[in-house]
Amino acid sequence: MTTTDVEHRPGYAQGIQGSDLMKNRQAHAERFKAEMIADHIARADPSVRPFRLTGEVGRFTFEYCAGGCVRSMK
Repeated sequence: MTTTDVEHRPGYAQGIQGSDLMKNRQAHAERFKAEMIADHIARADPSVRPFRLTGEVGRFTFEYCAGGCVRSMK
């Protein structure tokens, strides 16, 4: 790991070490039964959903969810 101080991460007013941030993210994903696979990705095909990733160990699909949608209150 080469990242040390992460200064602009919401929720960490004093900053956080990159390795600690990665551990926190992994623990969060595992809480929801996400499968963690360590591999070096050689190719990615973002033209299909879920994304197709090809690594040294095998082929995987990757689903990425970011945020929600805006709803107006009436």
